[in-house]
Amino acid sequence: MEKLLQWSIKAQEEGMAAPPPDPKQLAILFGAPDELAEMAVELHTASSTQNEHITLDQRIEQLESFHDHVENIDNANNIGSMWPVLIKLIDDPEPEISGLALSSIGAAVQNNRKSQLDLCNQEGAVAKIISKCESKSVIEKKQALFALSSALSHCPEVYDQFTAVKGWEVLSNLLNTDVMKGTNSALRTRVLSVFNSLGMLIEDRSDVAIELKKFKPDFEKILKTEEDGSTDGEKIITVLSCLQTAKPIRLLEE
Repeated sequence: MEKLLQWSIKAQEEGMAAPPPDPKQLAILFGAPDELAEMAVELHTASSTQNEHITLDQRIEQLESFHDHVENIDNANNIGSMWPVLIKLIDDPEPEISGLALSSIGAAVQNNRKSQLDLCNQEGAVAKIISKCESKSVIEKKQALFALSSALSHCPEVYDQFTAVKGWEVLSNLLNTDVMKGTNSALRTRVLSVFNSLGMLIEDRSDVAIELKKFKPDFEKILKTEEDGSTDGEKIITVLSCLQTAKPIRLLEE
């Protein structure tokens, strides 16, 4: 298994043009179906930009399959040396590929602390995700916000990297465009999901409350326009509730 993973990484780094092995044959080779082996092949194929025998549609299909696999927490916890390849795909010039890579990251780290820490250990990965939150491509932007929201949830280590690359400034810009002025409801919801994840972090990092308090007037303004029970309204209510119970906020207001 390890040899196969090493082959996949080396093939990507050296631009090998040979077609990837058949996952079914790999299953036979290993004596039983091996999802991680299939995932390594899928990721290699998705990364094959120099192979004239592999089309964009095939790359997308293989990365979609990888995404489906990584939704399984056991698979997500064991992708190991596949992480650098997945992170590299964030910079792919094809928005469909970059978006799927971001979506796969979001699926891997969602409610999964081990994968969140694995992401943290990939140098520059969180910064790449945040930069794509301001992409001109709606596909990239939407999936980057999903990945960031999933990564931040109850993970102080990701938050440290978020603050280090001026994530609050990016989020403020998004609030003023995609939320306050934007017309894309999906992007609006994704931005508010990031705020929601930050609100949940107050339990672990009290300093988050100090930053979130700066956005309180905006949250209250948005809430006035929301219908009862709306998804966006519920996210804002959650954030405001977290702020209300945060000790640093009470001290600041006294």
